Order: sequence, then structure tokens, then C-alpha cells
Amino acid sequence: MRYLKHCACSIIALLLFMACATDPTYSQFAESIPPIPEDQGRIYFYRASHEPDSIRPQVRVNDVVVGRAVPNGFFYVDRMPGSYDLTTKSDAGKFMSINVRRAGVIYIRVDVKLTPTSWDMLLAAVPEAVARQEMQETHYQL
Repeated sequence: MRYLKHCACSIIALLLFMACATDPTYSQFAESIPPIPEDQGRIYFYRASHEPDSIRPQVRVNDVVVGRAVPNGFFYVDRMPGSYDLTTKSDAGKFMSINVRRAGVIYIRVDVKLTPTSWDMLLAAVPEAVARQEMQETHYQL
């Protein structure tokens, strides 16, 4: 009986630990992000707001899904230098064009615009200093 209580307590503790575990924040993860490959550039996508949590559209680079715009989340992709079109699944024909430079970094903030009947995702290029500050408590998304 004592063994069963011990096992039950261990399982409950493990479940509580797993429930509390979260993806690392940008401030925790920034030092371990690999360097940009020397022949590529990097695009960071982030969503600094917590609301609305249920809206998590796909983010596309040249029509290829690279991640999801998760509230309070960030991710990055490395791409060869060149021109790229960025869209989200909700944009219905709207896109943002960027030029990736070798060893360059571009920060894209994804914002939600709520309307009385729906919502839109807005993409905005953000200066590095502003983006790094806004990203501090966002969580890395695989």
C-alpha cells in the first residue's frame, strides 16, 4: 500500500511539473539560437500579444507554411538572399514583400486586428531594438 501511495504521488508530481513546463522565452533562448548560416539571412516572426488566444493562423513565406502566429510566441526561419512574400492564412490575397540580405536579420511582428464580424492579421517590419524588447517574454515555437 505504501508503494502505491509513493507511485501515485510521483505520478501526480510529474504531471504537475509537465503542466507547468513551457517553451523557453526569447530572453532565455536568445543565447542558444544558432548563428545565421553565412550564405543566408534570418526572418523572425513574433506575436507579442496574448489575445485572442484562439487565433493562430499559419505564416507563409512564398506560399510555404513556415509556422503559426501563436499569441506571445516567436519563431525564425533562415532563407537565401532574395525577395520574399509573407502572408498569413487569414490575409486572403494580402501580402508583405521583404528583401533578405546575406547575414541580415528581419523582424516581423504579427498583430491581430479584430473587426465586428471577423479578424485580420497584420504583418509589420519592426526595427531590431524595438523587436528585441517586445520579444523578451515571448515563447519559442517549434
